[in-house]
Amino acid sequence: MYLEACMGVHDPLEEQIAFALRRIMRSIDLESRQLLHEIGLTFPQLAALQAIRRLQPTTVGKVANSIHLGHATLTGILDRLEKRGLIARQRSETDRRHISVRLTDAGQTLLEKAPPLLHRPFLRRLERLEVWERMQVAATLQRVAAMMENTGGSSASVVDLQSIDGVVDAVDDRYASEMDSARRLQSSQGSSREGRDDP
Repeated sequence: MYLEACMGVHDPLEEQIAFALRRIMRSIDLESRQLLHEIGLTFPQLAALQAIRRLQPTTVGKVANSIHLGHATLTGILDRLEKRGLIARQRSETDRRHISVRLTDAGQTLLEKAPPLLHRPFLRRLERLEVWERMQVAATLQRVAAMMENTGGSSASVVDLQSIDGVVDAVDDRYASEMDSARRLQSSQGSSREGRDDP
């Protein structure tokens, strides 16, 4: 008993939960890559654009709260969206701390052809469920998300939340870097072909 207490008792239920969460994370990662391939946006970028469309005129803080991202993380995402001309930010003349954000025409056009945040096969399966089952799924996932965030007001919870935001930002950067590399490669290949076609 003492040895088991020191080493930790194997909990098959805990293992099932861990594997289920990893499967969800893997599915989200694959879907994010597909999203990047289709419209050149990462999952956090699309979520930010949709939140801005829903809330505008709005502020950076309101968007961050809406999609559960830290302010610093969202700022990095908005920087990339603004660089692509999809959003516009404006600092208030009366309160320099207040920054409004809105979609541009290009951002609105991109959203009109963007897929939903949840990939279509999952949505079709979700729609087959009864309303009470869908509500149960939503409630359970909300509870799991809250448990993983560990928002208990302690210093440990702050570190956890910052780590989560950091991971999201790192993933967003990685996807953006991959997309830029692919575009540069495609552009260089196109230039090479044009050079060979010249008389």
